[in-house]
Amino acid sequence: MGTTSLDVFDFGLLLQALAQSSKVGTLRVVSGTREKYIHIDRGRVEAVYTRRSRFRICRILYNMHVVEMEDLRSVLEEGSGADGKPLGEVLVEKGLVSEADLQAALHYQMLEELVEVFHWKDLTYEFFGGPPEKAVGPSIRELTRVGGGSDADSVLLEVTKILDDIENFNRTTPSLKDVYEAGVDARSYVEREGLPAHVAGLIELIDGVRDIGEVLREMRLNRFEVMEILRRMREEGLTRPKNALELLMLAENRRDSLPPKKLIRLYERVAELGLDGFDLSLRLAELYEKTGEREKAAACYLEHAGRMSAEGEAEKARAAAEKAVALVPGSPAARHRLSRILLDLDLEEEAARELQRIAGIHLGRGEPAKAEQAVGSALRILPGDESLLEDRIDILASLGRTREAVGACRALSRLRCDRRDLDGAGRILRRALEIAPSSLGARSALVGLLEVSGDRAGAAAEVGELVPVILARTRSRPRRAARLLDVLAGRLSKLRQEGATAAVRIADARVELGDREGAVRILSRAGENQIAAGRIADAAHTYSRAVELDPKNLDLAETLALVLARLGSREDALARLRRIAALYRRRGEGERARHAWQEVLRLNPFSPDALLELARMETDRGRKKEAAALLNQLGQLYRAAGDLEAAVQHLDQACRLHPGRKQYVRDLAEALGVALKARHSLETFDELLAMLRARRDHIATLDVAFRMLALDPGHEEAAGALREAYESLGRRLQAALKGREESGADG
Repeated sequence: MGTTSLDVFDFGLLLQALAQSSKVGTLRVVSGTREKYIHIDRGRVEAVYTRRSRFRICRILYNMHVVEMEDLRSVLEEGSGADGKPLGEVLVEKGLVSEADLQAALHYQMLEELVEVFHWKDLTYEFFGGPPEKAVGPSIRELTRVGGGSDADSVLLEVTKILDDIENFNRTTPSLKDVYEAGVDARSYVEREGLPAHVAGLIELIDGVRDIGEVLREMRLNRFEVMEILRRMREEGLTRPKNALELLMLAENRRDSLPPKKLIRLYERVAELGLDGFDLSLRLAELYEKTGEREKAAACYLEHAGRMSAEGEAEKARAAAEKAVALVPGSPAARHRLSRILLDLDLEEEAARELQRIAGIHLGRGEPAKAEQAVGSALRILPGDESLLEDRIDILASLGRTREAVGACRALSRLRCDRRDLDGAGRILRRALEIAPSSLGARSALVGLLEVSGDRAGAAAEVGELVPVILARTRSRPRRAARLLDVLAGRLSKLRQEGATAAVRIADARVELGDREGAVRILSRAGENQIAAGRIADAAHTYSRAVELDPKNLDLAETLALVLARLGSREDALARLRRIAALYRRRGEGERARHAWQEVLRLNPFSPDALLELARMETDRGRKKEAAALLNQLGQLYRAAGDLEAAVQHLDQACRLHPGRKQYVRDLAEALGVALKARHSLETFDELLAMLRARRDHIATLDVAFRMLALDPGHEEAAGALREAYESLGRRLQAALKGREESGADG
């Protein structure tokens, strides 16, 4: 069985009921961390088991005057009782106490244990049938057994009387700190009342210096006897407590001789009794500090500080409050008092800092609401203090007041901007985004700040971070989302040095809204800006995404190829341009195909397929000379590469397209000669020689004739042409010399 609410009366009834029912068992009684086991056997309380009894049997026997302290020390020094035998039994065996005295002491000890239970609060209990070992189990070895067995009803009557005596004593003796004077001779009183002689020692202790607590501790009597005697003497008017003034004079006159704790008790009692016009707080503060009772000392210093403030002694008040803070630096109350005193002294900066420290203390205790109040008070003193504003931001964030925290961040950012602290403004805006990553206002403000500070790349990156925020907020309103994304794109365009990521994120958002065309348009504009700014890598990333979205847009594809070429990806660019040129050709857009091939040729002047395709296109357009030039270049390219057959083929086509160009014929002849096709080569030279002779180009004729004779020394046509050219040149030389002589004679 069990319950959760026993008071003193209930516990007494329970114990009586168990005794009268002749039950055998153990009652477990618990209050918080304290517990006792009361063994009951057919109407008798046999023993009380407890963790550690405060009421030692040796002290009880000593207070009974049946054994002296020297004897007790001797027994303990011999190690008696070390074998587990109770000390009381050892004392009986040694003849130091009688068995009757031991039983009386054990009975008194049990009464003390039971009286203690009657003073417990919120008791719970459980009853176990059988011996204590069954209720407690193996841990019974850790408990102390108290008592010698007594009738339960008698025990309850004794306990009831003791409780009444305690109540009467408390009524007549309101405080153990009171100091009494005895108005009777100790010996005479003992004889008159028929009390044991040693009671005189109790009366002698009531000396006007010792308080009741000291009397109870020093008297060699068990406490119930002492309380009974003191109560009776008080009721008979044989003792008188000193009043507040007398206690104060005792403390003041004997400050140097009384121990600090004694002085504390005296001053505390004076304070409790009240003494007008006398401040004890400073004396108590100093004594508490001396004895290491820091919190009590701080409380007294604060009380003294309050009194000094009321009397206009601000500096003394400050000194007392600072001592309190030094003793309990983690006390908000102490710091609050100090801050108010500092304000009275017009020390606003110091007062605000104390409030700031109070906020930190509350935060450390997990009390953000109180911390916010403290910082708010500090800000009313120093409205523009940045460290206070930052603290308030952190506190608001910890309270979950995100919107207010972000608003405070933006306000602090504006304040720092006004002070030209752009880095600090940026840091606090990023703090706002840590608190609320989806804050549109904070991120927009950061974009503007980065733009003003010249960090265009950073601003562009933050523009990109705005994209998911806008989508999350306007997904159900696509038109509004599109307008906001256009605003972002415009802002990105104005930056003109933006990275690719932001543009791609905006474009992807437009795709998510179903507007691929708008996405491509944004990417194209961004790519143009990136190229203009020289950010080629970003442009490549941007145009790559644009081509993914619109793979049929050859303009984008061509631009991407050219950007890749500038980036150094030449082979990739050439491959893309070739595919683009082929697609243009299939579409019938010859001019655009020609332009693509020209780009290929610009990137790679030795590209055979570009030269060949361009030559075909020029031929189709009727531009044979241009086509011949390209084919000649292609032929020379193959010749250099060692592919003489392809070289002869394209050089021959160049000669056919432009037969009047002697260089082409000469190049073809040389290629043929290298290929050791002598016969075909001489025939080609024959044609060339005839053409040169008809033009009377004697110098060129000589060159061709020498080449022909090198191939065939017996070639008559070449020898004749050589003679004819020399003769012609000779005649021209003679004519020229003659004309020169005639002109000289005339001169």
